[in-house]
Amino acid sequence: MKSIIPAVSHLADFWRRSAAAGMIVPAACLCYDVMMITRLVFVGQEADPVAWRLVRHEWGAAVLIALCLVSVIALVFRRHVPFISLCVTCMVAVAGMMAGIRPYVMLPMFFALYVCVAITDISRMIGGIIVTIAAMLMGSAVEWNDAGVGIAALLPMILIVALVVILGLWSYTARQKRNGMAAIAREHAYATELQRQRDLERRRSDIAAELHDSVGHNLTSIIALTEGLHVALEDSDDGDLREAIESVDVLAREALSQTRHAVRALDRLADPAGISSVESGEAAAIEHPSWNDIRPVLDHARAVGIATALTETGARSTDPDQADLCFRISREAVTNALRHGGECLTRIIVSWDHHQDGSMDIMVRNDGHGEPDGEHSGADGSGSGLARLRARVEAVGGVFTAGPAESGDGWVLAAHLPAGTGDATDDAANHREDGR
Repeated sequence: MKSIIPAVSHLADFWRRSAAAGMIVPAACLCYDVMMITRLVFVGQEADPVAWRLVRHEWGAAVLIALCLVSVIALVFRRHVPFISLCVTCMVAVAGMMAGIRPYVMLPMFFALYVCVAITDISRMIGGIIVTIAAMLMGSAVEWNDAGVGIAALLPMILIVALVVILGLWSYTARQKRNGMAAIAREHAYATELQRQRDLERRRSDIAAELHDSVGHNLTSIIALTEGLHVALEDSDDGDLREAIESVDVLAREALSQTRHAVRALDRLADPAGISSVESGEAAAIEHPSWNDIRPVLDHARAVGIATALTETGARSTDPDQADLCFRISREAVTNALRHGGECLTRIIVSWDHHQDGSMDIMVRNDGHGEPDGEHSGADGSGSGLARLRARVEAVGGVFTAGPAESGDGWVLAAHLPAGTGDATDDAANHREDGR
């Protein structure tokens, strides 16, 4: 029994929604008319004396076929204009009863009445029932001469109409119930999605506040400490120490700027007006890195004794999103080399090859051992930062690979970025890269 109910439900959905199912009733009525006309042609007067006399006239057969076709065509549009379809079939039924061919034209009228009752509003439903009864009375008044015989013969048709109306009302009630349940489901889904969006915005606001209050405060403290150390060591002869402190100060300021950009991005997602609830006095626009922003990254690597080089061929694309993604890939590769390269790391080479079609290839090579530590490594040896970059590159239709060099000496990261990188939608979370 449990397996039958879903099957019936699927069948009902198919009957309501499928255009092919909507043609079953007109096709059935057409087959019925063809069968009746074929029987009349081959059997003759014995099949239906009244219809036989009609077809014996000059235009009788044409009238019979035309009435049958009009009623069938009206049924084709019963779901789109149910009341008009019913009126047409009722007029055909009246004409058929006046011509004495009632069995050929009554069936489409009953189907049209059912649809009119089942899917229209109350006013059209009542109007359709009145039109059907009026058509039956008009046709019967002409068809039968004896009033007693006419009323007696009309009773079965009235019972059929009553049965059709009852079935139509049952379908109407079921349809209203189904629509009500669907409306409730939509409201529930809307409320659930609204609550999810509110929770997401609350989490974004919490993350933005944490970045601003904790990370921002710590970076500001580091900057203040480096400034104090720089003043204290003005008279010192240790140039390497002063240079290291200046590098720490520069890195801390860049990290603070990037943290503020991340806070603005999170607040912009949570605040449609684009005004940060944490830093209301700052602009909400997000600044993306450019092509030349890779040079300070390489300078920092040189400051710690690593030989770095940037090779570039072709003309740079004017797409800012491609420049942004290229910078982030290159920076992540350099950062990973410094973090995981070990004592054997001596050089880092960044290569950018721009193509005429707007695409580009990125390759970053280093001679370190490239072993990620346990904190940052993923299940496949790639960290969360590289995993997010891989997802971004693949989202724009590019290719991303990272792993040991084929020669076994060092680590190689390679990526291909297609033209039109900015056409893809970037997730704001992907703008924050961690190490591997």
